[in-house]
Amino acid sequence: MLLLANIAAGLAYSPMTSTVKVRVVGAPNWDHQRIQQILDQIQDRPMSKVNDARIESQVLSVGAVRSATLNRNLLGRGELRLTYRVPTAVLFRPNNVGLDKDGILFTLHEHVRGLPVLIPPDSTWQDEITLSGSWPKAAIADLCEKAQAVFPGQQIAVNASALDSVTLKGSADATVILGSTENVEQKLEVLRHILTAQPQLLDNVASVNVSSPTNPVTLPKPVRTP
Repeated sequence: MLLLANIAAGLAYSPMTSTVKVRVVGAPNWDHQRIQQILDQIQDRPMSKVNDARIESQVLSVGAVRSATLNRNLLGRGELRLTYRVPTAVLFRPNNVGLDKDGILFTLHEHVRGLPVLIPPDSTWQDEITLSGSWPKAAIADLCEKAQAVFPGQQIAVNASALDSVTLKGSADATVILGSTENVEQKLEVLRHILTAQPQLLDNVASVNVSSPTNPVTLPKPVRTP
């Protein structure tokens, strides 16, 4: 046993176990250079002198990275497997901040088209995954994702500046009033049924209020006087 322990220790500290090549899986082009700079720290270093958790933590310092797992072997080979956050909405201001399905805010490193534009509660973006104030980010992210099915192919604006009066607006001028973020799925299903029966409704009214899904209310456009 002592011999085996000595052999294992010798291998761990031996230059033979030094990292020669790490294959990176899942990284987009914009993050290649940063990741390579991190991996350069472990190049030609024996296996025992590299803290895998520390390397993973450095990779995760960018908010867009959802997970990072580094695996290495005694032959100097390794694999860094990454996943990245996928935005379900983009903030109205600043417009380079995305909200993912888990309600995590992060800086976008590529231009994203076609996602709902979100006006959040009165808060200030500070840095990665940090927005001052407390609001139901995951519930709003879920709303943004589900709203796209109701307004397919349209640019959607989601105004959540007042959490008790969240509104949607697609390509038409009419506003859809959802009220709070509770029972969002039911409210959107009611809206879907209404628009299926009356496809042009939002072009002809001022608003549709589904905050009480059992009693939706339509507000006509104001009559213009000559």
